[in-house]
Amino acid sequence: MDLANLGTKQDSVEMELLHPQTNEVLKDKDGKSFTISLLSSDTNKYKSEFNSVVKAARQTKHELTAREQESNACKLLASVTTGCYLVFNSKPFAFSADAMADLYLNPQYTWLREQVESFIRDRSNFI
Repeated sequence: MDLANLGTKQDSVEMELLHPQTNEVLKDKDGKSFTISLLSSDTNKYKSEFNSVVKAARQTKHELTAREQESNACKLLASVTTGCYLVFNSKPFAFSADAMADLYLNPQYTWLREQVESFIRDRSNFI
């Protein structure tokens, strides 16, 4: 065993999106898997964005509402999302950090955000 082989990857890893009821991999009509490319919570990017969110929250004059906290969490997830392949209304989803933050915040797709959060927390996905 060599610990050098167990370091966390600093580049993105593709997560296959699973159906929220059946846990089957979601695919388009041609059989291509829906994927979201993510950075680990161990990356400098994640830690920097997390620190920015915490700093901004401390500087507010009021206590953050639950909605504001959720929005911050979704922006953090979007900042470590480096790409995706998703289909909405028979069209490829137009990737951007803002579009991903909106998707993660959308209450209809809470299950998607939960999959992303779980994937990022599991270091084994990045070793």
